[in-house]
Amino acid sequence: MAVDPSSILPGYAVYAHHVDASNHLDLGQYLGAVQEVLEVGHVHYLHVRGGLEHANELFIPLGAVRQVVGKHVHLTLSLEQLAGEAWHLDPRTTSR
Repeated sequence: MAVDPSSILPGYAVYAHHVDASNHLDLGQYLGAVQEVLEVGHVHYLHVRGGLEHANELFIPLGAVRQVVGKHVHLTLSLEQLAGEAWHLDPRTTSR
């Protein structure tokens, strides 16, 4: 089930999760807070700032959101997966 972009507001905390072989989630690693939800070419992105040492800004496609619980956004991505992609590139100024 897709996440409604209007259900995520600035200030919500964003967490990356590792899923083990038994499909269990860890508690999650704090990535930062949502700055805005933006739409580029019919794709919604979370603009996340703070949290990780080497990535002050991240642009995460809404499709990577597993669920929103209260004011917490939980991703389907782990820290390792985030490190393997150019999530720091602003989709408004670059094409992936």
